[in-house]
Amino acid sequence: MYAKRHNGKFLVRVEDTDRERSTDAAVKAIFDGLSWLELFADEEPVFQYSRADRHREVVNELLQRGGAYRDFTSAEETGRLRDLAKAEQRLAALDKACLFSCDEYRDLKAAVAAFKANGNKYVAK
Repeated sequence: MYAKRHNGKFLVRVEDTDRERSTDAAVKAIFDGLSWLELFADEEPVFQYSRADRHREVVNELLQRGGAYRDFTSAEETGRLRDLAKAEQRLAALDKACLFSCDEYRDLKAAVAAFKANGNKYVAK
């Protein structure tokens, strides 16, 4: 409505990169809700996952030039740190120290290989 009021376009971008949660039913619910509200996009919706290859390319560029880092914190540990911050009524600022806190992570290539071998994933931040 803001876009329309200011001579802009109303665009819809579907954040569907989490493939486990982005089911057809979930995407349908988004569009059903917009339709029920009589909100119709001015252009075709953009699905983020369709640009996943480009996203990976940019992430790799950022990692190579030092604009991002690999975070090896597990999902469980991230959740624990987030819960702790909430209990302490503060923002959950995760510490980069986990990247370099032990000898096995000093060699980044070995760390990545070991991390992946255990079925873990890292995120770029």
